[in-house]
Amino acid sequence: MNAPVRFLGGLAAWALVFLLVMSHATVQAAVVVPFSQWQGTVAAWALGVPGLPVAVVPSCSGLDAMGLCVAALLAYPRPWPQRALGAAIGVTVLLGANLARIGTLAMSVGTAWFDLLHVWIWPGALMAIALGFAATWW
Repeated sequence: MNAPVRFLGGLAAWALVFLLVMSHATVQAAVVVPFSQWQGTVAAWALGVPGLPVAVVPSCSGLDAMGLCVAALLAYPRPWPQRALGAAIGVTVLLGANLARIGTLAMSVGTAWFDLLHVWIWPGALMAIALGFAATWW
């Protein structure tokens, strides 16, 4: 099997594993929901407000972009320590971007920008950051 096919197969397999694990009810309750709530708390703290005017729910956690980034890094043919380091840095970068996303969404509530930012700009930006980071790390 040639390298591109092996990479794409590995990417699909890692992404599927991540999707299945993150969608499991126990993982949702024990990890995803608390992680989402924690991000809301951090964003509120960073903005200097007691609470956010937006709810940070699991679909706003950025875990989809983080999962894609991690899957791409784990599938790429590099020594495992490099893959793990890249995945850790990628998750950190995407966490920072998602916190910025939550902050900008909180500040844009009630404006014409909110829907555009929430539905189009930030989801695309997070995926672009994920893929850009993975490509740069390779």
